[in-house]
Amino acid sequence: MASQILEIGIRGMSCASCVARVEKALNRQPGVAAARVNLATERARVEYDPAATSAREIAASVDKAGYAPVVDESELSVRGMTCASCVARVERALRKLPGVIEASVNLASERVRVRYFPASTGVAAFRQAIASAGYEVRVDETSEGGRSAEEEQRARELAAMRRRLAEKVAEGQIAYKPQLERVKARQRMLELEKE
Repeated sequence: MASQILEIGIRGMSCASCVARVEKALNRQPGVAAARVNLATERARVEYDPAATSAREIAASVDKAGYAPVVDESELSVRGMTCASCVARVERALRKLPGVIEASVNLASERVRVRYFPASTGVAAFRQAIASAGYEVRVDETSEGGRSAEEEQRARELAAMRRRLAEKVAEGQIAYKPQLERVKARQRMLELEKE
């Protein structure tokens, strides 16, 4: 299999020693042909054989060296999956992309969660891989570091519930805990005054 190039953002490097340590850790990884780290851009460029190592193992070697690989996570809604075979096909298509650390499909919710190196890949590549596998990505419910349409709806419902709660507290129909404490303190003061 041909080698692939992986771009990885790396946090926590502050000097040439840090760069050397990360390069050494990456170059020790079986399947890595070459690794070059740039302190100024806080990135590593890794040439590796995907048959011998994976993005997950490369991320683990950076982490083991004491630095944080920059990883992002996205969720996409996928239509057309009907069975475990469909799930496996979508996961396999995504895992083949350089920079994908993990792809996990939930058949019941028709959602796929992808952890990846944002310097190497992104949602556009995921959509293309899923379409090439024969499935449809619902564009209106795709999130990249943000919320899905379902999560947005949940957030709106929670905001509405908070407003209703605040109205009930203001009307005195519900006692808010700090209000209860003030009422109890006031009752104690009145009892002390009576004595």
